[in-house]
Amino acid sequence: MSNIHVMADVENLSVEPNGPILTIGLVAFDITSGEIVAEFYERMDRNLAQKYGTPSLSTLKWWEGQDEAARAEAYNGTSDPRNVARSLREWFVKYNLGNCGVWGNGSVMDIAQLEWWLRQTNPVIGKYGQEYPWKYWNIYDMRTIMMLAGMQMPRTRPAHIQYHNALHDARYQVEWVCKAYAKLNNKPAVMQQPQDVWPPDVDSFISAD
Repeated sequence: MSNIHVMADVENLSVEPNGPILTIGLVAFDITSGEIVAEFYERMDRNLAQKYGTPSLSTLKWWEGQDEAARAEAYNGTSDPRNVARSLREWFVKYNLGNCGVWGNGSVMDIAQLEWWLRQTNPVIGKYGQEYPWKYWNIYDMRTIMMLAGMQMPRTRPAHIQYHNALHDARYQVEWVCKAYAKLNNKPAVMQQPQDVWPPDVDSFISAD
């Protein structure tokens, strides 16, 4: 398999598989070096988002208790989910990522929600049924590799990582997956890029129109 993988993170209105997705962050990266290859980030209209999922009262209450800036980032998007879904598929094709490993932080969260969401917003039926931008046998779980490596992400994040921002979360998760991968393979630890150049400006990468 290629060294290029994709980290996925979403912000949503429910922890259930059919939760409405508000924002999507995807980071393509080299798992051996930590180098970021490409990024995708989109913020969807909250009212439109709820047409493609069922919010939960507990998650809505949770959002009301979060930082105002984080809530605004999640709540104030303007994109149509159907356009975002189409652009997401196009992003995987543009960067030839269809056979890459795809990671989520939890085995039943981000990827499961994205697959349910794609079935609602941009279903693609192939020879064997529903098709997604990734292969089901290439799905990986960050929590598992962290457990195997005996590592945990610190609860306190660096200043440049915004809490509950899907793109920032994906970038931060990339760093720790690469550290865990290096440890398990007896390789030198992946060096974090200097803060003056990392995280990179998302405008220098592909994003949805």
